[in-house]
Parts: sequence; structure tokens; C-alpha cells
Amino acid sequence: YLIECPSQWKEGSYHLDVSIESSAGNAEPLKSGPFNVTVFPGHAVASTTSVVSGGTSITADSGIPSVHFIGDAGVWGSFVVSTKDIFGNYLTTGGNNFVTRVVDNDQAEVHVIDQENGDYIVAYKVNEPSSYKIDVGMVTGSGLVGNYYLNETLLVPTITMIDERIDFNAWHLGKSFSHVTWTGYMSFPHNGKFELELTGIEGNCTVFVGSKIVVDSSLGSSIGSFNAVENVLYQLKIEYSIAIDINRLLLKMYWASAKMPKQIVPGSHYFNATEPIHGSPFHLTIL
Repeated sequence: YLIECPSQWKEGSYHLDVSIESSAGNAEPLKSGPFNVTVFPGHAVASTTSVVSGGTSITADSGIPSVHFIGDAGVWGSFVVSTKDIFGNYLTTGGNNFVTRVVDNDQAEVHVIDQENGDYIVAYKVNEPSSYKIDVGMVTGSGLVGNYYLNETLLVPTITMIDERIDFNAWHLGKSFSHVTWTGYMSFPHNGKFELELTGIEGNCTVFVGSKIVVDSSLGSSIGSFNAVENVLYQLKIEYSIAIDINRLLLKMYWASAKMPKQIVPGSHYFNATEPIHGSPFHLTIL
């Protein structure tokens, strides 16, 4: 027999009783019962994930309570974000990725530290006293968004797709694209200096990591370096102008460091979509 029961939204341990109706119409429980059932949290979702400590609650103009952080200029501050599933159950494992930034302040430093228990410490440092907002978004998609243009003057791409990584071996595209852009986020596996290298360039290619131009092949080099912080998600943009009459795509992007030999940047370090967590953006006052 296949026994189905209503799904339980609250995590925890439960007892499941199964009975069989006798010929006399009485319910007789199975001798092997009751059965122990454990319900675990589901995967984390942004809409229920929230700040649990490090801020003060204020009431916004809409009447909805929000979180306000107060810090000192040039001093690290922090708050804690706890991940939850769609039913509000707290997760007890890590592994999620977040994108954080102080709005209108590119010089601010913001790091997310995975506590591997479902909680994440968001540490921030802002040097200029003022009022800001701080965005916290959960990553919801892997790979990079690739926009392919037949003509560089076109405002709308001819084709848009998700590319797992920059590792192409397409000798015949079917169409002669003149320009391709890839956008998303990129993480690095450890702290330190990384060397990024492009191969297969037939035209000009530029790589932006955060606000820095790391590689610009128009200057005669396809190699550049970047000082990275482990597991911080940096905005990534790659602009590739393909030479006239080239009907193939052979572009590849490698990385290397003192701790890691040269290799193709794996798809597990590319991300393309984020969703704000509950209450984001948050108020931030730097004194």
C-alpha cells in the first residue's frame, strides 16, 4: 500500500500512526507503528531570509517596521542574516551566496562570512559619515547572462542565453555576431592575487571585475591581475567585440594564483541572478 499524508510545514520529529479498519469497523493500529518521521527544512529562499541581530527596528513611512544599522566611520560593523525556507524554518547548514553593497558608495567594504550553520555575518566598513542604504541579495541563479548582438549599434540583443562558463569551442555559429557581453557575478576560492587570462580572442575583449578593468586586449595584453577576497561576489562584465567576418567563438577565460595552477574558471564561481532578502535595502547611518 502507498500511504500519503499531508505535508508538514514545521520542521521537527513526528509520530505517524497507521491503522487498518477491521471487519467489525474498528481501527486497529499496525503492530509496527507508530512510525517516527523527521521533517527537515527545505532550501533557503530570499523572501523569508532576514536579519536577526545587529540592528535596531524602526517604523518606515509606510508603517512597516524595518531595520536600521548605526556605525562609526572607518570602523567595521556587522549584523547577522539567518536563512529560512519558504515556511520560515531556520536552516542549519551553510552554502548560500549573497551579494551585498552600500548604495551610492563604491568605496565601502562589505563582506559576507558563512558560519556554516544557516547564519551569515555581514561585515561592513564605510569611511564617510552620512546616511546610506545597504542591499543584501541572495544569489538565485548560476552561470553568466550572455547577450549576443549581430550589430554593435543594436540596443536589443539578437540572442540572450545563460552560459555556464567562458569556455567556448564553437567553430561555426551560424550567424556572424559582432559583439557579445556577459554579465553576472564572480567569486574567488581564496584570498590573494589572481591572474586572469583570455585565449581565443579574435577582436578585442575587456574584463571588468567590480569597478576595475582587469583585462583589456586592445592594449596588447590578454592577461591581468586582481586582488580578491574569498567568497565575496564581485560584479563581472565581459565585453567582446568580434572581428569582421569571424563566424566562430573560441574565447576561454583562465585563472591562476600562487595556491592554484592555471585552469578554466569553473562554472561554480559564476552567478547571474539575485533576489533581495526580507526587508532589504536596510537603513545605514555612519556617524
